Amino acid sequence: MNLRIAFVTAFLSFGLLACAAESDDPTATATAEAVDEQGSELVATAQHYWYRTWKTVEALCYPTPGDDSTTCGTLYAGRNYLLCQLQKQAHPYHVGNYWNDWYVYTDLDTPTGAKGWISAVYVTSGGNWEPIPGLPVCNF
Repeated sequence: MNLRIAFVTAFLSFGLLACAAESDDPTATATAEAVDEQGSELVATAQHYWYRTWKTVEALCYPTPGDDSTTCGTLYAGRNYLLCQLQKQAHPYHVGNYWNDWYVYTDLDTPTGAKGWISAVYVTSGGNWEPIPGLPVCNF
């Protein structure tokens, strides 16, 4: 009987974690839980700002976007976490009918470990000429 209860508890815990990981809340905290050999609960938490990008894009390298057009890697379309955003009024960017002078800083998909800037037009949240809702402004 105890084995069955443990299995059901593990199944429910996994299901709840899976739901939390797929939350639409862009400020959701990613949490992983486990139990060590002694039965102690281990919890690791990291703050991420999850958003969807609608197109794979080459990212700019420089600390502030628009200073140079050099690219340093790629961010794939899909669910990505963003770190912060910065407005660069002197360097507006557009794709079709989408316009913005806000750029977002993120970890890139390639090369591994690289960080870079993409225009906010590639993020599905927000509107033309607006910052991404819920994403903090970069303080560097």
